[in-house]
Amino acid sequence: LSDIQYLDEEWRHNWDRTEKRYYRNALQVAKDAANWWQSQGDVPFALHMGDIIDLANTEPQKRESHQAMQAVLNTLNNNYNGQMYYLLGNHELYNLSRKDIQNYLSFPNDIAYYYFDPHPRFRVVVLDTYDISVIGWPADHDNYKIANDLLNQHNPNEDKNSSVGMEELTKRYSKFNGAIGEKQKEWLKNVCKDAEIHNKRTIVCAHVPFLPEVAFENCILWNYDEILDIVYQFPSIVALLHGHTHSMKHVRDSHGIHHHVFEAAMLSPPGTACYGRIDVYEDRLELVGVGNMSSWTMKFRDSDGSHDNNKYDTNNNINPNHSSNSSNNSNNNDSNGDICCGNLSNSDHKTFKLDPRVQDLVQSICDIKMMENYMISIGFDIQKLPLSRVSRKNIEMGYEILKKIDDNLPTGGDPML
Repeated sequence: LSDIQYLDEEWRHNWDRTEKRYYRNALQVAKDAANWWQSQGDVPFALHMGDIIDLANTEPQKRESHQAMQAVLNTLNNNYNGQMYYLLGNHELYNLSRKDIQNYLSFPNDIAYYYFDPHPRFRVVVLDTYDISVIGWPADHDNYKIANDLLNQHNPNEDKNSSVGMEELTKRYSKFNGAIGEKQKEWLKNVCKDAEIHNKRTIVCAHVPFLPEVAFENCILWNYDEILDIVYQFPSIVALLHGHTHSMKHVRDSHGIHHHVFEAAMLSPPGTACYGRIDVYEDRLELVGVGNMSSWTMKFRDSDGSHDNNKYDTNNNINPNHSSNSSNNSNNNDSNGDICCGNLSNSDHKTFKLDPRVQDLVQSICDIKMMENYMISIGFDIQKLPLSRVSRKNIEMGYEILKKIDDNLPTGGDPML
């Protein structure tokens, strides 16, 4: 579950009107997710990928940060008995002090980066991508000073949330991103080294993405290159999981590591869902998506870091209105069996010979689900007019209407009108 960003309002557009955020329904999505995990019977823990509540809770006429936070946590805890783990996002830090966040989320050892071992052969590492940041720290804190210097060095705009005039990856130096500090980097190395010594596969979770290919240029960790250098030292790392960008993107990089960004719960209109579970096997992770969350197969690379071409399955989403308990399925996928959570849904896997990077490109271009999710986010009703039924005639008629509008617009005026 990712980016609930709850606000006690029906909906709003984001600042540049590229998203329609269904705030109240996000709380319903969280409730449905918790009930679904509980109903599975074999989901021992759950992760929220960051941004529990929205910045707008801090508006002077509202000041509802604590109420919103409590509403989400109560919803999750009252409907799911497993262990909840949380990632720190920028929106929590807009709303609350780190001390208040700690009181709500109870990070181990009072710090927002930690790890846990849900199984003797697996480790989950959670990172704090706002370790170095101008949000969440007082102005006299060393982490704030370092972040402020980096922003002033790389971002010429007065508004440090703006990337106007900045080029390509330098756009990542925005206030709503951050960096991982030296102490946390050393900790990450030690934790991953220990995992390798004890023959554990490692999954790394962080709110802000590291790999530029899975994120917008202005939504990447400031020192992503340093963190990837660390990640690539450890063949036991099999996947990096993220939130933050609100849009699903998956890439398997040249090292065989999967980088996956989850869809945001708040972009799901009323009546729709956006959550899932990950089934863990000897040789892969299986993300089973419900509603607007895509499903995915993440094949592990070998212990020496080598890997073959991946097997993809992105069309196995579950309809939340139907039973989806995996124990009801009559077919198992592997003789190896599962390690942590239930059996997989039966699916038709295909092995492709194309380079995985080419597969990712084709997958993105042809991903109907991604197109539908975007259309939903701007208010388009895909039930009344599914994208697959848009004919050439429809498109030509639309073009003619737009051309007539353009012909009647005044020239020489404001280009934004």
